Amino acid sequence: MERITTDKHTITAVQKLPKNSSEVIQYVSRRLRVWVQDDQHKTIRPYYHFAVRLYPDGRVIGYELCKVPNNEPNANQVFDFLCRMILDPPTGEEAHRPGIISFSDQELERQLAQKLSSIGIQVQILQPAEGLEVVKAVSESLIKRELATRTDANERPGMLSKQGVELSLVQTFFSIAYRLRQKGPWSEFSENEVYGIRLLDRFRFVVILGSSKNVFGIAISSSLSHFRKKYCQAMGMSGLGSSSSEVFCTFCGAQQLLYTYRCSQCKFAHYCNEKCQKKDWPIHKRECHNSTIRKREDDTSRPYLKRKEMTLLYCTETAIPFDDLDLQYQYCFPLYPTEDNFPVAFVMIDNVDNVLDRPTKEELQWLVRLCEVLVDSSGKPILSLSEDALVQDEKWIYIETLGSHSFRTATQMKGPKEMEAKD
Repeated sequence: MERITTDKHTITAVQKLPKNSSEVIQYVSRRLRVWVQDDQHKTIRPYYHFAVRLYPDGRVIGYELCKVPNNEPNANQVFDFLCRMILDPPTGEEAHRPGIISFSDQELERQLAQKLSSIGIQVQILQPAEGLEVVKAVSESLIKRELATRTDANERPGMLSKQGVELSLVQTFFSIAYRLRQKGPWSEFSENEVYGIRLLDRFRFVVILGSSKNVFGIAISSSLSHFRKKYCQAMGMSGLGSSSSEVFCTFCGAQQLLYTYRCSQCKFAHYCNEKCQKKDWPIHKRECHNSTIRKREDDTSRPYLKRKEMTLLYCTETAIPFDDLDLQYQYCFPLYPTEDNFPVAFVMIDNVDNVLDRPTKEELQWLVRLCEVLVDSSGKPILSLSEDALVQDEKWIYIETLGSHSFRTATQMKGPKEMEAKD
């Protein structure tokens, strides 16, 4: 147990104060939602002490920067803050002792119980109220006074903001992202190589980022043309936009490369194979004879078609949403011991400039499975592009080296094969 070292004069002064037995104070420490420079000129998120009077009026009565702002305060620092707040209330009211001080941290409560009891204050465990608004208020105050900063990325929604994404899935994501960073598959791949893989009934094109040493991660898209266009833009090439002859699977959204299968009734719904067609039939049978399927970009029944690229990147903390940072701090998710160690997954929305979203449950599950395959595999994929390979699950396929192949589509190579829709 940590020794409490607040001086005897201070403790005696607190003991002599009148006591309001009905008053309940809650102590919490929080990282602010800003970045500041510490004494060593290192960028940190500072910890603050907060004292909230739960009864009778439910308001914040005191707060201040922790003595060591980059570290969560210890029991001695907390006791010192509480004593000073009691002796000199920031609210300007008459000094007095509260009847109870509550803590959300059981270990902190255990360390302080005896000392607070010696000055006539009871302790208890109580979970803090959700959304401590004073954290935002203090953060905004520091920014207005130009004493702190934050990035646009910091205020983006966290991973748990997407409906259906649960804590267990986020924990799995951090765990496998840590293992992927350890393995470092980017040393085996070039950033201008595109691979394909079918996981969880979704075929996607994958580019492994990191061979240039600028950024490490993975880029994923249902469209090979998307990666071709990005490569051409990066190389200063023009005239390589999307083609009207491109064909995409109506079920999984993957661009078709060799063959395309289509519904024999409406002639508009295309599929990777019979498996995709059967899985899509519960939705497609309601639209088979109308024009919905013809307007891919307006198809609200399949929202993933608007989602152009999913990316996993390893970044510094300043590029991460605060909600995700707080989640990692709270649950101690593993992080690789480098500066650019924090995994962040986001999705770029099609047809909207520079708009990012967080992965849905299905997208995050697919990304997790892809990372597992990368971690468990050794070397590059050896399968070549073929119709059989495109159908197989969890089989890496080498698609092309960007910039070295002519652009071909399914309809340019072979005509569509028609399949009868069945229940």
